[in-house]
Amino acid sequence: MNATTEQAERGYMSVEEVARYLDMSVSTVYKLTSDGTLPHYKPKGKKLYFKRSELDSWVMRGKEA
Repeated sequence: MNATTEQAERGYMSVEEVARYLDMSVSTVYKLTSDGTLPHYKPKGKKLYFKRSELDSWVMRGKEA
């Protein structure tokens, strides 16, 4: 099973997976979550989780003319 299939079955992505998916560093992902820019979930106040569909929408909102 490849990473994309595993993500789809789980329904969420980890910080490391998001960094690879969005082609940015892990530290940038953390910065974008801490300032409320990147949509994420933080159950029990610990580990971060992301939905791929919400990340895709976030990327598409950055459209420029």
